[in-house]
Amino acid sequence: LGRFVGVEMGSSATPTSKRAKTVPTGSASAPGLCKYLSDFDDILSHRVKTILQLKITDESNPKKSVLVVLSGATCMKKMNQICAFLTGKSSDFQYNSQKGRCMKDSRIELCFGGETLWFAEKAAAKKAGAVGASHLEDKTVKIVQIFQCLNVSTNGGMFFDSGMACDLAASPGSLAWVAPDGQGRYNITVQCVVAKKALLGRELPLPRMVSFDLMTDKDKFNYRAKTSFGMNYYQTSQRLLGDRQPPKLLLLGAPTKAQLKSKYAFMFSHPLCNEDSTSVDCVGEENSYYYRTMTKKNVETAYLPPNGGVTANGKNFSFNGGQDCSATITS
Repeated sequence: LGRFVGVEMGSSATPTSKRAKTVPTGSASAPGLCKYLSDFDDILSHRVKTILQLKITDESNPKKSVLVVLSGATCMKKMNQICAFLTGKSSDFQYNSQKGRCMKDSRIELCFGGETLWFAEKAAAKKAGAVGASHLEDKTVKIVQIFQCLNVSTNGGMFFDSGMACDLAASPGSLAWVAPDGQGRYNITVQCVVAKKALLGRELPLPRMVSFDLMTDKDKFNYRAKTSFGMNYYQTSQRLLGDRQPPKLLLLGAPTKAQLKSKYAFMFSHPLCNEDSTSVDCVGEENSYYYRTMTKKNVETAYLPPNGGVTANGKNFSFNGGQDCSATITS
């Protein structure tokens, strides 16, 4: 299996960016949120070299939720399309970042600190202003600008780049997909952010839907299993994959087509972290397909949170050694 190749960049270096600063439209300026997004511009080119696991939950019925693994380079326009498809509101999905359409009058909404910011098409700016919200074009903002954090070890949880990033991620409903015509609001929360360079082997095509419920029997995949939104796991995964090919498997013996199909199905449904987000290598060696090598050299390619990071429980991290050392977590 191959490895991802990335530009190595540690938090001690000075990042540069040619991206334009984030400027809102609409009647309200949402100065706090827009500053939060634009201040991240300088390290965005490094943090997009990550893979995230997100949870999408029906705000009116928390028992209905779905997990998705996607690229740190995912923009809010594509995030909108992913939410619409995985909640069953839209039957159309295009994995290509330049293809696909959002449902009319849908949006991604960021609410924090008394400010509201809409991520939607340009035409939504006036509607946002009419209700006192600000607006940014959805394709100009990446998911890692919202969730400014990184996992630096397999069991230390997420470390945030600032106190605001930590509080925003912990605030219920701070980021949500709003379906059109009053069809519902779906909260989006982050469970882990892993540097691509810290993944051993070739990553599966993204986005992909994952589940903890399907990881119980590695020899027999349940092809009839459905999400809490009523969508068949396997068929939905195939729709997300489209015409792309998964990486080849190296297996001993002579597996049957059915065994290969089951193995691939498990690979696609394999989560990046455990349910409480504390451990990245969550499933264990028996069912795990992605062994993390979280050394300083690999993790810092996604740019390390400054000053040991910020967490709700006061933990910090440090790398006390050379490029091949692992993070030390302290309280």
